[in-house]
Amino acid sequence: MTQEANNSSVQVEIFGQAHTLCGKDPDYIRKLAQFVDSMMRAIAETHPTDSNQVPVLAALNIAHEYHLLRTKLAGEERETSGVEETPGNPFTEEDRQRVRERRQQHHTRRWYERQLVAVAEGSLVMSNTEYKALLTFGRTRGWNRHPPSKR
Repeated sequence: MTQEANNSSVQVEIFGQAHTLCGKDPDYIRKLAQFVDSMMRAIAETHPTDSNQVPVLAALNIAHEYHLLRTKLAGEERETSGVEETPGNPFTEEDRQRVRERRQQHHTRRWYERQLVAVAEGSLVMSNTEYKALLTFGRTRGWNRHPPSKR
């Protein structure tokens, strides 16, 4: 591979790895490398994930920003509802809402399980109607599949 006479090599570090890049403007190459490095570090900080996924998430964020700017420059109106344009945050509002719902379901199930344990241990006394309502509540969510035992 041959290199043009006006290109120069630049040594940069991106996410802890050294890279040798070639280009006409070394300062611009360093600036780009610094941008990619900061994007990857922001993703790694805010979303602890497998280190192999960090470059992919950074590339997706950069591609998203590029697409938004290209669309804006082309004068096209694009609906971006639900897409947060914060660098380093690959999650949409829809993703965060889904996580909130899953968390609420988890907390509700834990409450249900604590109620059953308390009844079984005798630390919580319920009327027969309340107990049946509690079991029906869990059964409607698929948490206890067996019919309730007779008290």
